[in-house]
Amino acid sequence: MTHPRVLLFCLMMAHVGTALAVPTVMRCGAGRPSPTAARCECPAGAEERTEGSVSMCVALSITVADGRPPGRLLWPLRRGCDVDSRAVEGGWFMMGSREGEGRPDERPRVLVEVAPFCMMTREVTARAYLECVDAQACTPPGRWAGCSVPPSTVPRTDTTYDRPISCVTQAQAAAFCAWRNMRLPTEAEWEFAARGATGARYPWGTSLNEVPCLIRRPGEERPVEYRYPGNCAANLSAFGVADMVGSLWEWTADVYVANAYATRENVLANVPVRGAAGALGVARGGSWRVVNTEYLGATVRYPVPDEPGALAGVGIRCIR
Repeated sequence: MTHPRVLLFCLMMAHVGTALAVPTVMRCGAGRPSPTAARCECPAGAEERTEGSVSMCVALSITVADGRPPGRLLWPLRRGCDVDSRAVEGGWFMMGSREGEGRPDERPRVLVEVAPFCMMTREVTARAYLECVDAQACTPPGRWAGCSVPPSTVPRTDTTYDRPISCVTQAQAAAFCAWRNMRLPTEAEWEFAARGATGARYPWGTSLNEVPCLIRRPGEERPVEYRYPGNCAANLSAFGVADMVGSLWEWTADVYVANAYATRENVLANVPVRGAAGALGVARGGSWRVVNTEYLGATVRYPVPDEPGALAGVGIRCIR
C-alpha cells in the first residue's frame, strides 16, 4: 500500500513459529524497509526508532537532511515560505501524552501524519490585526481589561501595538488568517510544529527551567520578555517558531472534543476536528496568564469559553 504523501509506507507481519507477531507500521521516510525483517533501513546520519508498533527513521544531527533539526522524521520540507514564516517539515508523530502524563483529554496517543506547511514565526501583533480591520476584512478586537490592544487614543506609532493581539474569537482569528491567504493550524499541525517527533513536553525540551524568561517575577504584570514577541530567545521550537508556549494561547481550527484522540481515524492532520453545534474552539500552548504551570506545554488542550476573561489570553498564529 502506498500513500501519496509518504515516501514509503508498508505494513509487514512476520510469523514466529505458528504465532503471528505484532504488526510493525513503518514510516521509513528517506529509508526503506528491510527485505528480511519488519524494520527500516535508514540512511547515513539517521537511525531507526521504534515505539510500540511504529518504526521510524529520524535524523540524528542538525546536518542531516538539508539542515533539519535532530529527532525529526526525514521528510520533504515546505519550500517558499514568507520571510515571517518558518518551514515545518511533514512527517508522522505520536500526538498526545503517554499514560501517566498530561491530562485525560491528551490520551490515548495516536499516530498522525502531517503534511509540510509554513507557520508564522511569531504571533500576530495588534498592529497587524488592526491593519486587517482597516481593510474591512476583520472585525474589531475586544478592548476590555486585560486585552493587548491599546486604547484608540494611543497613536498607531506607539510600540505597544507590537504586542501579540488578544481578545479575538476563533472566527476572528480565522478571518485574519484568510486575509493573509493563510489559515489556522489544526491541533495536530500546531502540536507537530511545537514538538515534532521527539515527544518532548515543550518546544525547547523537557523542563520549564530551561526557559527562565517564562517565569513571572514578583510584582510583574507579566514576564517582561512577553511584552513584545520574540524577546524570550530560548522559547524556540526546533523548527525556529518562537513563543509557542507561555506567551498567549493560540487558536487552532479545531473544536473541542474531549475524546478526540480515542476516536481519531483520519491519517492526514490538515482536516480540522468538528463537533456538535456550539462546541468550543480549541487553543494550544498556554498563556503567561495561567497560574498552574501544568497548563503550559505542547500537548495541552484548552476549550476556550466565549467570555472576556478567557479571550484575553488567546492570540493568533497562521499557517499556509
